[in-house]
Amino acid sequence: MAFGSTLTLSLPTLHVLRCDICRSVIRAGFSRILIVNGHGGNMTALNALTTELTAEPATPIAFRVRRGG
Repeated sequence: MAFGSTLTLSLPTLHVLRCDICRSVIRAGFSRILIVNGHGGNMTALNALTTELTAEPATPIAFRVRRGG
């Protein structure tokens, strides 16, 4: 890795982690979720996540890509 102390997750692990976090937030009583993404390379994974979780608990889940600093 080009940067020291950089951690990576496999795509399946990242997906499961995000799903578990969103499910926990829903169980805590939130009715909508917005995920702010700072990395454009995650777009496909976020689309899959939002499609799966929006259908499952009928909770609106959206994501936004943060551009610039």
